[in-house]
This record gives sequence, C-alpha cells and structure tokens, in this order.
Amino acid sequence: MEIFALTHPGYKRKNNEDHSLIKEFSDSTCLLAVADGMGGQTGGKVASRIAIRSLENYDQSLQDAESQLVGLIEAGHSEIFKAVKKNPALSGMGTTLSVAYIRGNLVRWAHVGDSRIYLFRDGDLLPITNDHTVPGMLMKKNRITEEEARKHPMKNLLLRCVGCKKCEPEAGHFKVKPGDTVFICSDGLYGGISPDAIVSIMKTEQSWEHKFEDMMDSILETGEVPPNVMISMIQSNQSLEKKLRALLDAALEAGGSDNITIVGAEI
Repeated sequence: MEIFALTHPGYKRKNNEDHSLIKEFSDSTCLLAVADGMGGQTGGKVASRIAIRSLENYDQSLQDAESQLVGLIEAGHSEIFKAVKKNPALSGMGTTLSVAYIRGNLVRWAHVGDSRIYLFRDGDLLPITNDHTVPGMLMKKNRITEEEARKHPMKNLLLRCVGCKKCEPEAGHFKVKPGDTVFICSDGLYGGISPDAIVSIMKTEQSWEHKFEDMMDSILETGEVPPNVMISMIQSNQSLEKKLRALLDAALEAGGSDNITIVGAEI
C-alpha cells in the first residue's frame, strides 16, 4: 500500500487552516484524515489541529472501529469547546473532519462537514461521504447537480462540524481491492475542479507536460478543465504521489481560491 499526503494554502488565502494525518501501524494498517478549519485565521487552524490530534489516540486493537472513530471525533468536539472556554477569542471556530481506517480489504470511516472521502476504482470516482451543507443535502436528494452545488451561494455554510452546535458524525465501511485508491480531500480540491476532471487526472497515460499543456489551454479558453482531459491521471502508471500532485496542480490552475489538502492510499 502506497500512502501520500500534501497540502497548499491556495492563492487567495494567507493561512492554511487545514490539517491532515497519516498514521501507519505495525500490522500494515493505516489511519488517514483531513480536517478543514473555520473561524478566522487563528481559530480555524486551532480547531483543525485539535480535531486531528484527537485521532492520535486511535487503538487498532479494538474491534468496533467505526464506533471508536465516532467517539474520537466527539472527543475532539469537546476539546474545541474547552479551548473556546479558556480563550473566548476563539469563539466560533470549528472544523470538518473525515477519517478512514484501512485494514486489509476493509475501510472503516467517520465524517463530519464537507471534506470528502472518495474511492477511485476502475476509472470510476465513487463518493463515500455526503457534504453536511445545504447544497450537499440537496444533492443527496437529487435536487441539484454536483456542478450546481459547487456554485451554490450556501456552499460554505456547514450544517454540522466538529465544534459547531451540531456535530453528529456519520460512519460506515466499504471494501477495497488491489488497484483501488482511497483519498480524502478538503473542499479546496473538489470546489476547484469537477469530478470528471479528477477522474481524468487519475487515469491519464499522457506525459505530465502534455497533460498540463492541455489543461492550461482549456482553462485559458473556457475557464475550466474538460472531462476528457481530467478522466485520465489515478489509473496511470504514475506513483500515487504524482497523481495527487497532479490533482493539486489542477486545483491551483483553476484558481486555488481555498486551502487544498489531499491524503491518499493506493491499495
């Protein structure tokens, strides 16, 4: 299993309020997580750090992984409230938190907010989590499309988060097989490029130079990256690191309006 993480503040923000986690255990299992903080330049960064830190107590020897992940998210939720009580200047801070524990052919996950867990398999991008936002709720009910959700005026308003009045993590599990890629990202990635674009980047067999020339030409001409360019990068013979860097570069080329964090594991 190949594991890699990267982050970038983007071009529009001075600070990076995202935090991520990769924790590998001696039994070849691993824990991956992304937290995207909110609440100002100081508060968001503090909240995401507290949430990620809560996961460091994960015990892979316990049987009910999903319940444990939910419990750790709720522990981080409590710690954020304690931090605000000690320092009222941090009032209003909170964070998303999406976490996956990979053991053999099974991935157990828990999630709050609008960072996302994806499974990339055989050329298909499969979203595992739902966004806890108004457009996320509308998408779940098939009222709006992914593209409409990306442009929705309430896309940045979280209905649940770690540190918000309502936390309530969701949890679940899914199976993986060799060749699958599991990755977690903050909204700086999927808010900048479309799902078709992500798939293209994960599949392409083109050289990186040619691929980015095509993407740049498209952005200059139309302001976006076409699906046929972006369904070619996680199924290539490139390393996971190069694939994730290509995703990051595409999001930056599309404007880089938010912090961007991606953590992935190739099975």
